[in-house]
Amino acid sequence: MMFFNKLALSDFRKNAREEKMFLFATIMIYALNIIIHLLQNSVKTLMLQGVNITAQFLVLGEFVIGFFSVIFLIYIHSFLMKSKTKVYGLYYTLGLSRFDLVKISFFAKLWNFIFSMIGGILTGVIFSKAGVLLLGKMLNAHNLTLSIHLQSIMQVILLFSIIFLILLLINIRMIYKISPIALLHAEEIGEKEPKSRWILTVIGFLSLGVGYVISISIQSPIEALFLFFIAALLVIIGTYLLFIVGTIALLKFFKKREKVFYQPRNFISISGMIFRMKQNGTSLANIAVLLTMTLVTLIVSINLSLAADTLSKKLFPKEISLTSSLPKEEYQSLITQEADEAHVSLKSVVNYQMTGMFLGSLKNHVMYPGSMNTFHLMTEEQYAKLEKKSLHLKANQLVILSYGAQFKEDKIQFGKEKYEVCKVIQKIKGLPEGTENIASFIFIVKDEAEIQKISKDYPLINASANKVKQEKGFVSLDTYTLFDLKGSKKDKEKFVKRLYSLPEDKMEVRSKAEYLAYYKGFIAGLLFIGIILGTGFVLAAGLVIYYKQVSEGQADQKNFEILQKVGLSHKEVKKVINIQVFWVFFLPIATTVLHTIFAMPMILKILSAFGLHDIKTLWGFSSGIILGIVVLYYFIYKQTSKAYYKQIKR
Repeated sequence: MMFFNKLALSDFRKNAREEKMFLFATIMIYALNIIIHLLQNSVKTLMLQGVNITAQFLVLGEFVIGFFSVIFLIYIHSFLMKSKTKVYGLYYTLGLSRFDLVKISFFAKLWNFIFSMIGGILTGVIFSKAGVLLLGKMLNAHNLTLSIHLQSIMQVILLFSIIFLILLLINIRMIYKISPIALLHAEEIGEKEPKSRWILTVIGFLSLGVGYVISISIQSPIEALFLFFIAALLVIIGTYLLFIVGTIALLKFFKKREKVFYQPRNFISISGMIFRMKQNGTSLANIAVLLTMTLVTLIVSINLSLAADTLSKKLFPKEISLTSSLPKEEYQSLITQEADEAHVSLKSVVNYQMTGMFLGSLKNHVMYPGSMNTFHLMTEEQYAKLEKKSLHLKANQLVILSYGAQFKEDKIQFGKEKYEVCKVIQKIKGLPEGTENIASFIFIVKDEAEIQKISKDYPLINASANKVKQEKGFVSLDTYTLFDLKGSKKDKEKFVKRLYSLPEDKMEVRSKAEYLAYYKGFIAGLLFIGIILGTGFVLAAGLVIYYKQVSEGQADQKNFEILQKVGLSHKEVKKVINIQVFWVFFLPIATTVLHTIFAMPMILKILSAFGLHDIKTLWGFSSGIILGIVVLYYFIYKQTSKAYYKQIKR
C-alpha cells in the first residue's frame, strides 16, 4: 500500500499547478462552511432582539453553501481529472491493474481530504474571528464572541467526507469505463465538429425571453416574490442553452458567410472556437450564472442594509405606535396613567381612527376575499382632521392611499358594491409613509355606512388581538395613536415595558426601537449571507476562469505551434489569441450585466415590499455594485489570462 501512496504523492508533484489550485479551491470552500457554521452557533448565544432571525438566515446559508460546495467541487474536479487520465493510462500500460489505479486514486483523494481539512479548518477559524467582528458590528452586539463547537466542525467534516467519497466514485467509474489506450491518449482525442442545434437554440431564446418578460411585466411585489424563482430558472436554462448550442449556431452562421470567415484572424478564431465551444460554453455559462447570483444577492442585501434608517422613519414617524378598540375615554385614560407612573410625557401626539386590517386579493379592479393584499377603511371625516381639507366624497366613491402597490383603474369592486376611484394618493399627514405588509391600501370613504357596506365580506385581523376572524356584525373603528416620548432613557424603557405588559385585547403596542432591532437583525443576517455567498460565487467564478484558461492553453498550445510552422507570424498568432480572449472575457460579463438589468424591475418590486420605493437611489446603489463586480471580474480575468499566455508560449 505504501507503493501506491508514493505514486499518489508523485502524481501530486507532477501536476503541482492543477493540484494546488484544486486544493486552494477546496480549502476556501471548506473555510466558508466552517465560518457560517461557527457564526451560527455564536449568534445563538446572544440575548438580543432580532438575533433569532439572523440565526435562521445563517442556518439557511449552511444549506445553500453546502449544496453549492458539492456541485462546485465536482465541477472543478473534472478539470483535475483531465490532467490525470494520461498518467493513469501510462501506469496501466506499465502493468498496473485497474484496481491498482483505484488504490492510487484513493490515496490521492485521502491526502487531498486531509490537507483541505487542516487548511480549511484553520482558515475558517481565523476568518470566523473577522466574521464575528463584522456581524457584531452589524447587530450592534459588541459582546458577540466566537464559539467554537466541535459539533459544528464535525458537521463540515462529514459534508466533505461525502464530497470526497463522491469524487472517488467518479474516479473509479472513469478508470473502469475508459479503455487503457483512451486513458493514455485522452488529452489528444479531438472533438468532432458540433452540430448546429437550432431547436435548442430557439428554446434557449424563448426561455430567456419569457424570463425577461416576467421580470419587466411584474406589477405587484407579491407576484415578484412568487415568480422570482420561476423567472430565474428560465433565465438559467436559457443561459446554458444559448452558451452551449446558441454560440455554436452563431459561429457556424458566420462560417457560412465567406466575407466574414475567410479573413486570417476570423478563419482561425471561428474554427478554433467552434471545435471547443461545447466545453467552453458550459464554463462560460457557469461564470455568467455565478456572477449574476452574486450581483442579485449583493444588490438586495446592500440596498436593504443602507435603507434601514430611512425605512424605519417611513414606518415609524413617531417613537411609539398604539392601536386599540377600547372606548376613546378609557383608552386615553389608560395611556395617561401608564405615562404618569413611568414619569414620562407624550409629545407630538397624532390621533386618528380607522378599521383594523382586512385581508383581500386585488385582481384587476375587483377585491376578492383572500390574503394577497391588506387594507384599512377610513372615513372622510378622519382624513379631513389629519389633512385639514375635505375630499367631498359621495356614496360609492373613494380615495386610495397605496402602499407598495400600483392601482391604475378608475373603479374598484368589493363584493357586489362598485366604487368610483376619485384619486390615488401617496401619503396622509401624520400617518406612516410605508407599511410592513406587502401591497397594502387605505380606502377613504364618505362615512361609516360605507365602511359597513364594504367590510362585510372580508376577514378582519383584529389589531388588538392580532388574530384573523370573520366579522359578520358591525365593524367598529380602532383608535391609532402615534407619539414621541419625553423623559430619561430609563423611564422611556420602563413606559414601553409597562405598555407591553398590558393584555393584547386592550392594546397593540409597536415600538420604533424594537422594530429597528428586529429589522437590523433581519438585514444583518441577509447582508452577511450575501457577503458569504458573494465571496463564494466570485471565488468560484475566478477558479472556473482559471481552469478554463489553463485547459484552453493546453489544448491550443500545439495548434498554435502548427500554425506558426505553416507560416503564421508570432504577431498574427497573438492577434488571434487576443480575439479569442476578448470574446471569452466579454460574453460572461456582458450576459451578467444584461441579466441583472432585466432582473432589476423584479428586484425593485421585491424591495418595495420592504417599503423601499426610491427608484433613483436603488438604481444608484445597484449600478455601483454592478460596476464593482465588473472591475473585480476584469482583475480576475487579467490575472488568470497570464496562465493562458504562459501555456501558449511554452
